[in-house]
Amino acid sequence: MTRHRGRLRVRSSLVSILLFGLFGAPVWSQTVYIAFGDSITEGFGDSVPEGPDAGYPIRLEGLLVDSGRDAEVRNRGLSGERTTEGITRIDTVLNQNPDGDVLLLMEGTNDVSREISQETTVFNLDEMARKAENRGWEAIQGTLIPRLPNARIDRENTANQRLNQSVRNQAGTRNRRLVDNFEVFSTEPDVFARLYAEDPPQDPVGHPNPDGYDLMASIFFDVIVGID
Repeated sequence: MTRHRGRLRVRSSLVSILLFGLFGAPVWSQTVYIAFGDSITEGFGDSVPEGPDAGYPIRLEGLLVDSGRDAEVRNRGLSGERTTEGITRIDTVLNQNPDGDVLLLMEGTNDVSREISQETTVFNLDEMARKAENRGWEAIQGTLIPRLPNARIDRENTANQRLNQSVRNQAGTRNRRLVDNFEVFSTEPDVFARLYAEDPPQDPVGHPNPDGYDLMASIFFDVIVGID
């Protein structure tokens, strides 16, 4: 199966090169991105219910297609998931998407809420990325967005920032590309008023609103296409 798919991609690349020579414009073979994470990936807080049409993945796909790339971004987020659960679910997701090329990994907010140790979260993230890489995929890691000032746990983002720094270090050590959502969101003026949805009062963590998901999609897009 893998060898056959590889031959198809080589053939597609050769066709792209020939088309480039004939028409003077780049043509990309399709790349399948699998967005894996929790409710922030699934799209909680968007103007549509969580699922394939919510969150940053569908917006990212639109940006990639509009830029001339043949891309599909599949939303495999699951609300409420912790990395202690994601490390097992990732196997099912990888098996169900054998044509995937790139894993977009952003998870850990619920670990912070449940006060799971940072060491455990970082280990689980590395294992999830490694499982994708062992199948020949690229793994791109993303930092978590800032938590709301009224979050039940870590409202000052102390644990969140420590975890994000570990994600940055891990991506650098493993030679993975990094999408630094926290850095970009943190520099936005009035970020919580402009870019965040109203979270349930019993568990105010911090989910983007539609404008926030637009921004997140653009951050992923810039990293994927190589815009600094």
